[in-house]
Amino acid sequence: MKRFRWRLQAVLDVAAMREQSARLEMFRLAAQATSLRQGILAVQQEVRDAFAELAKRELPERLSNHQVMLTCAETARQEIQKLERNLAQVRKQRDETLAKVVALRSRRKTLEQLREEAQRKYIQEYEALEQKQMDDLANVRSARQSMGARA
Repeated sequence: MKRFRWRLQAVLDVAAMREQSARLEMFRLAAQATSLRQGILAVQQEVRDAFAELAKRELPERLSNHQVMLTCAETARQEIQKLERNLAQVRKQRDETLAKVVALRSRRKTLEQLREEAQRKYIQEYEALEQKQMDDLANVRSARQSMGARA
């Protein structure tokens, strides 16, 4: 049987590579979002730890460090806001990439279905051709036998 060749195979291959690339980008963005969330939690924990440490000190020392702690807390709050903005942006990019992955997957699956349909059609045509050849061969054999029987 002659090997099946589909003309759009290169298009299917490119579609699969694009889907894989978009999927990798989505995973990279998810990892980046996780890293940003961990950064936010780390800053929050540092502030909690600093205030807990301040609470353990004696009152005169606590009062002298209180203004410094409030300034540090404000800086930490600004850092957290910055990280949250970055996180929102990364999540938006991840959602856009997810939509792109879904569209690319749909395109790839459509191409795969077209390929399978073309392959089924090719096999049916090839089997019909083989059957025709076998019928012709049987007709020739039958004709030879009938010619041989008359002679």
